[in-house]
Amino acid sequence: MQDPDNDQMKAQGLAMFDMACVKGHVESCRYLAGIADDDAKARKYYERACNMRDVQSCFELAKLMGAAGDDKSKMATIAIYKKLIGILEPRCDTKEVYACTSLAEVYEQMAIKYRDRACQAETGQPCKQ
Repeated sequence: MQDPDNDQMKAQGLAMFDMACVKGHVESCRYLAGIADDDAKARKYYERACNMRDVQSCFELAKLMGAAGDDKSKMATIAIYKKLIGILEPRCDTKEVYACTSLAEVYEQMAIKYRDRACQAETGQPCKQ
């Protein structure tokens, strides 16, 4: 049997995380995205955190957006990767190791997406991985 007091406390806690997210606390946004019960909610919180230049959230958002596999989702994923490049390149230029390795991952993922687009254009089918 559910305890109404626990449900109320949980709702209050989630409301506090949401308020913190809205006020710019990246970790709160990322937490709420991680516990979201559907992709739309997760996407909302990852978008907020990504817009605050949180690299991890941008990667998670790209995964979510690309999951559908259609052209629209692929284009959305590429847009997120381009945003990540804008975030990571200046950091990599200052020799921040995490930024450089993350930037390499972004370019690898973009290369896969563009190769897939080339295959689609040539054969009408995705590339064989």
